[in-house]
Amino acid sequence: MAKKSVSASPTKKFFVEMITRDIELGDAILDLLDNCIDGILRSRRGSTKKKPYAGFFASITANKDLFEIKDNCGGIPESRVPYAFRIGREAGDASEDIESIGVYGVGMKRAIFKMGRHCVITTRNSESSFSVPIDSNWMADDSDWQLPVLDAEEDLKEAGTVIRVTKLLKSVQSEFDPEASSFIDDLKKKISGFFSFILDKGFEVIVNGEHIQAADFSLLFPDKFPKKETALISPYVLEAQIGDVQVEAMIGFYRPLAKENEVEGENLRPRSREEAGISVACNDRVVLFKDKSRLVGWGTRGVPSFHNQFICISGIVFFKSKDTSKLPLTTTKHGLDTGSDVYLTVLELIAVALKKYTVFTNKWKGNEGETNDFFAATSPVAIHNLRENVPDDKLKVVPRMSAYGDVKEWKPDLPLPVSESTNKRIAFSRPISRIRTVSRYLYDTPDVSPAEIGAKCFDRVHAEAGRRK
Repeated sequence: MAKKSVSASPTKKFFVEMITRDIELGDAILDLLDNCIDGILRSRRGSTKKKPYAGFFASITANKDLFEIKDNCGGIPESRVPYAFRIGREAGDASEDIESIGVYGVGMKRAIFKMGRHCVITTRNSESSFSVPIDSNWMADDSDWQLPVLDAEEDLKEAGTVIRVTKLLKSVQSEFDPEASSFIDDLKKKISGFFSFILDKGFEVIVNGEHIQAADFSLLFPDKFPKKETALISPYVLEAQIGDVQVEAMIGFYRPLAKENEVEGENLRPRSREEAGISVACNDRVVLFKDKSRLVGWGTRGVPSFHNQFICISGIVFFKSKDTSKLPLTTTKHGLDTGSDVYLTVLELIAVALKKYTVFTNKWKGNEGETNDFFAATSPVAIHNLRENVPDDKLKVVPRMSAYGDVKEWKPDLPLPVSESTNKRIAFSRPISRIRTVSRYLYDTPDVSPAEIGAKCFDRVHAEAGRRK
């Protein structure tokens, strides 16, 4: 029997530093928006409307003196109060049966501590309204982990929550200063991308007075299906139920093939490269935005690494589950757990689909203009509307995946050249200074494109070779 004991209780400083160390300020703010979405799901559970988030908003104010997020998303329910303010989720906090992405119960607290040392949370739910302050005195007292629940500091007109953080950290003040940092502009872009599907379904987000628009996610889809199976430009479509996780994926072209001068970067539209890539969404929140790395299959499993030739390829993978622990998420909720079993299973199929579209671009390389008619028979369709345009009989069971669950896919036949082309592409590189020298010699100017110079040189030599016969 022990003669005495020693305290092993943690300090608040340790908790604060631990939970805020590995998250960026922008991701911490996105966590707060995730909480708003959860509030909507609680209040509108079971809604089948196409715009289930219409009428709900979150307004963010961020400057050197204050961070505030105010919403009308239902407030913190009485039943959630014991859990909402606890640092970490305890065993008794069972799933709420909503499609959230919160797993660990630290999002709101982590965001607050990431920004400052004084905060007041005021909420109004269907039953009551109250305020909970978290100040520097509470932070300094390791013996008291209780938070006071007080009368509401302000009268909220509808059910919702206001989180107001003051005494901002100096680093945060600098980030919120538009003259010293581009953080606010970057935050707007993040919200536009990571919440694009939520925004498109009616949710409204305002940042310092600016209404954020959803990023564009669309793929080219046939204007009509021929009666007989034929080659056409259309996206790959995947539907699967893997354990408790529902998966849906679409990968294809969002624009025609890149011409040679685009591939070489000479005529690349500023946003063309940004618009390409594969995104991943969990419960409608995008956690990986138009990625071009190995995380989504580029440069693995026989798929080439991303480069400008593939700026026409885009797509998204949706994971949905009411058991958030089954989703391929990291603790930041905006990072991908690439070791997740369900993700690794799906990645195998995604890589095969990606390869299909990269092979298409390779087959038509140098003859991209010959695909114009194929692309002219398509129109852009928003990805969240894409599935309803795919006839059910197109989806076929994938036998090799039966051990993982119910997996179906549609792999459309893409149009390829009728026969091996009589033309061959010649490609090589030379120092820019030498290219300009040849350009001046041939054209009296150094600015002619390398492709045109190369073709001219070949044609001259070919003509000379013909004369020597």
